[in-house]
Amino acid sequence: MDLKEDWLDSVHIHKLKKNRVELVRDLLPDPVCDYLLAEYVISQEEYEQILYCNQTTAGRNRKLLDILATKGPNGFNEFRTALLADFKWLVDALDSTPPPPSKPLPVESQTKSTITPQTSDVTDEDIDVVVQSLLTSGSLMSWKFVARKLGFKEDKLNEIEYRSPRDIRAQIYEMLFYWRLENTYRARHGVLCDVLVAEGRIATAEMLRRNHMKKEVKLEAS
Repeated sequence: MDLKEDWLDSVHIHKLKKNRVELVRDLLPDPVCDYLLAEYVISQEEYEQILYCNQTTAGRNRKLLDILATKGPNGFNEFRTALLADFKWLVDALDSTPPPPSKPLPVESQTKSTITPQTSDVTDEDIDVVVQSLLTSGSLMSWKFVARKLGFKEDKLNEIEYRSPRDIRAQIYEMLFYWRLENTYRARHGVLCDVLVAEGRIATAEMLRRNHMKKEVKLEAS
């Protein structure tokens, strides 16, 4: 599993964990398992483990969630679809759960020789700043304008939307993480700032530049 897939997996596992109490309490496992079996998300053996090896509804739900956590983003999306008809409040709870906090970069990856305001790598902190900026904009689709200027095609944007329906925050995070991972030599701080300026997000670009300048000064002083 590559870094992008690992991050996507962590987002969906995080949502299942954060909402586990409500899912165990409110879910009726039989129709959900019927749907997941029909869509080949779970096997016949897993279906029987969930429904026939647990005496209580809560026990069945716990087993279902434990198995679902191994099925990746596609399994999670099918689970979400299975809930739409009869458990809309659980779908809303899953959709409104923010992704897990991004991990800080390891200290050894921050070297004096590579950090300059224009050519330094895009950090997780930069991504957090951009995500917050795009979420507070007037249009929830404004992240797509940024994505297109970063080189994304429409089919990739549609794929991102499909994986995290109605979760704009997760969509923006995936877009930026994917851009950074797939553009090793182009995913630089200066490129991201130029795109933000072109989209009228001058204050956000200046914030990123100031943050990188501060890091450069600290590294030179150390």
